[in-house]
Amino acid sequence: AYLRSYQPGERRDNPPHFDMEAYATFVASLSPASNFTGGIYIQQNASRASGEYLALQAGDILGHRYDLSHGVEVMDGGRFTIILWLSNSAGACAEGHSPWYVEEGVVNQDSDALWNAGLLFKRGAAGFSQSH
Repeated sequence: AYLRSYQPGERRDNPPHFDMEAYATFVASLSPASNFTGGIYIQQNASRASGEYLALQAGDILGHRYDLSHGVEVMDGGRFTIILWLSNSAGACAEGHSPWYVEEGVVNQDSDALWNAGLLFKRGAAGFSQSH
């Protein structure tokens, strides 16, 4: 778990991404929505224009799987959240692996999972051997 801060004069955004190290993510809002403009958004496709902001109030929790494209943009004010990343097994967590990308990508023909598996192979990260 970690604290994420988006404050004036500091980090203001986190571009669209997948949480590649987590099978599931939980985002707890610590700031009332009236403290900022923008916030977390989800994307239906690769176009930033498809982003839809979620109005999380202080105390609200958003949960999502590894295959949700999302980002954060705070245009005004400040926002704090606590982020919790979960793995799908104790072994994967202990070893720092993300095996669900191959497991679910191949079995379920999940294009997002396969794309992320390719990135992890390219980087040699999260238990994937770097491709050459």
